[in-house]
Amino acid sequence: MIRVKFLRTTIFMALCGCITSCKPYFFYVRPTSTAFLQPQPYIELDDTYKLYVRKVRQQQDSEGKKLRTEPSFLQAENDSIIEVEYLLLSQADSNVIYFSTLPDKYQKFYAKHYLGDGYVNCWDFKTILFGRVDTTNRLAFTSVSGQHVDNWLIRQYNNDIFIESILESEHNIFEIQIPARYALEQPIKFNYIGNYQIVLHNPEKANDQDIIPLADRKIYYEPDGKKYRIYFQFKSETSEGFNNIYFPTKRIPYRPNLLRQ
Repeated sequence: MIRVKFLRTTIFMALCGCITSCKPYFFYVRPTSTAFLQPQPYIELDDTYKLYVRKVRQQQDSEGKKLRTEPSFLQAENDSIIEVEYLLLSQADSNVIYFSTLPDKYQKFYAKHYLGDGYVNCWDFKTILFGRVDTTNRLAFTSVSGQHVDNWLIRQYNNDIFIESILESEHNIFEIQIPARYALEQPIKFNYIGNYQIVLHNPEKANDQDIIPLADRKIYYEPDGKKYRIYFQFKSETSEGFNNIYFPTKRIPYRPNLLRQ
């Protein structure tokens, strides 16, 4: 994709070291807010959307050094997970949505709070990318300015997805290609997951009843100048008394309005 800096700091933070605390990046919003007083455009996550998950794990080698690797290279328990990333891909609509997450600086968050492969917890989202899929196995993410396009070249094997390389173009001019394997020293693999739910769960709450699913399997977006906010609606209120959240524009660097609705 993109610039090496973006690749290393935004998309695959776990391979570069996490130094921030694990606080949520969303804001609560009431149904009476202006965002819900009139219909908003949305992306409906129908049955054509398939979930792919990448779990970055950590282990010590014989010399006591820390290793970070893919699940296909390391059979470990959940206590070794330090990062989780999600891809939602619809071949029918040619849409792709990527969610990055960020654990705490001690890299122990998912050891305690990972809900399992069947859950996508909005509490953990850091950045949400929206893109399109073309016939050449390319995922194209267009910036909100429309001037920058990041392209992920993928390969599908046994239902899983590998990111082969990252290409960057500016003003429709090809600039750089980065083989993902060499940029990050390991293959980038997303494993296919069958059934899944997008939920909201406060990790400080131990009660499973606080795992709240989406109300309508839709992701709403609202223009904010030349940028966008993203909204999620849930079936019931959280213990904080809200059932809607939004992510601000700085968490949405790419254009959701380009996706097929």
